Amino acid sequence: MRPASHNLLALREQLNAEERAWLDRTGALPAELRARLGADLRAHLAGCIACIPAPLVRAQLADPRPGRVHGAFWQGSLLCADLSGFTALAEHLSVLGRQGAEELSIVVSQLFDALLAEVHRRQGTLLKFGGDALTAFFDDAQLGPQHAAAAAAAALAMQQRMATFASLQTRAGSFTLRLRVAVHSGRVFAAELGDASHIELLITGPEVNRVAMAQELAEPGQVLVSDQTAALIPGVTLRPARGGFHAIQALPEPDLPPPLPAPQPASGPDDLATLARLAEQLAALRPYLVRGLPRRFLSAAASGPGEFRPVSVLFANVQDFSPLLATLGDAPDTAAAIVNAYYQRAQAVVHRYDGIVNKLDLATRGDKLMALFGAPARPRGRPDPRGALRAGAA
Repeated sequence: MRPASHNLLALREQLNAEERAWLDRTGALPAELRARLGADLRAHLAGCIACIPAPLVRAQLADPRPGRVHGAFWQGSLLCADLSGFTALAEHLSVLGRQGAEELSIVVSQLFDALLAEVHRRQGTLLKFGGDALTAFFDDAQLGPQHAAAAAAAALAMQQRMATFASLQTRAGSFTLRLRVAVHSGRVFAAELGDASHIELLITGPEVNRVAMAQELAEPGQVLVSDQTAALIPGVTLRPARGGFHAIQALPEPDLPPPLPAPQPASGPDDLATLARLAEQLAALRPYLVRGLPRRFLSAAASGPGEFRPVSVLFANVQDFSPLLATLGDAPDTAAAIVNAYYQRAQAVVHRYDGIVNKLDLATRGDKLMALFGAPARPRGRPDPRGALRAGAA
């Protein structure tokens, strides 16, 4: 079955001029080309799916809409983890050039593979990821009342995994990496913000600020939880900690429901309709990736070290939207549209000066925008820090 012509727009973007002319003339594509396109589209989609939170992936695979602005309230538990010692490790290895980049790439890969394995084992979803921090969500809609126990068990298991990195021997010397983790349960506001050039996920609200505060108060090696989380975990052993939080000493491994199937690109033969659907899904997911991210980073077969690069980093504290959320009540799409009017202006300014929004992150008050100038795309000539300064002033 041939798809309607308007559904071929995304597929045409995957073709060169000669292939587009063939499609226009015959209304079909050769079998060999369709097979290659099918494999390429599915591989690229798999790379995108691995980098984007599962709830957003499922929504866009079911109803592809590039640049969608959407808001929703999520009930569950947030896990926030931060590494101590990572900055010193990166600084010392950076002076070793390529050898240091290779070694740091290996450490980062091994470390976060281990930490994320514990999150995924308990059906958590990675929301935010940086060089030395991650945020994961354990969804009440998926896990039921066990979401708090799943998040806390993942946090304790992550701390146990850190024993491997307690005395890290490198070319630049010995380093100790330690983890501070916090878990808090409640309702958070999740908004997809931006436009077709880039979509950023904002997780905000007073519960988000609360888990960020707990993570800041946690000592290296600790897992802190709030009263709300502790009340949801039967059999947990706690001791008092700073700020009215509790440090977890032990808890039984929770009995979780069967996991949801992992999001997958459209399967089936490589007919034109299936290829068009795959291309639509890819076009809808691409804006969630870091803008300008080289395609090689999305390949499952990608290998090789990262690289040290001089960049300028801009941090901006974004105003607290909690009063707006309280005023609007249960109107998440309206809230997302209002917040997006604010965010789009900031994103446009960053793009104007050749920067990218790296992430919207958690903060103890409001939210935090992080922008990079000089990565991931390599600038022409020497990086110019004035772009970041001009963006900040604008």
